[in-house]
Amino acid sequence: FFCACMPGEDSQPTPLPFTRITVDDDKSGKIFKDIPQAALLVLAPVIGRACVGPNKAFLRCRQFDENPAVCVQEGIDVHNCVNRVYEDFKDQDAFINYSQCLVDKSFFFDHCLKEKKAFQQFVQKTKYQQQ
Repeated sequence: FFCACMPGEDSQPTPLPFTRITVDDDKSGKIFKDIPQAALLVLAPVIGRACVGPNKAFLRCRQFDENPAVCVQEGIDVHNCVNRVYEDFKDQDAFINYSQCLVDKSFFFDHCLKEKKAFQQFVQKTKYQQQ
C-alpha cells in the first residue's frame, strides 16, 4: 500500500470515502472493449450524437453524487452505446481508411481531409446521419 507518511512513521492508509464495487461483466470484453484511439477520434462526432441520452444520464447522476459506485449502470450504458456505434462502423471501408490515415499521418487531421470527407459522406447514408 502507498502511505504519504514521513520516513519512519507507521500509519494506516486512509480509506476511500466510498465503497469500491465491481461490475460483473467487466472482464467479459462486452462492456469495456479495447477500441483504438484513432477509431474513437473518427467516431467522436457520431458517438456524440448517437449517445447523447446515455451521456446526459451519466453526467446527471455524477452531478448529484461523487461516489462513482452510484452511477455504474449509467456508465455501462454509455460504454454499450459507444460499443454499438463502433460495431456498426468497424468493418466499413470509409471508416477503416480514415482511421488508418490518422495513424499513418501521426494524427495530423489536415493530412486526412480526403478520407474525412469520404467518411462524412458515408455517415450521411447511415442511421447516424447528421440532421
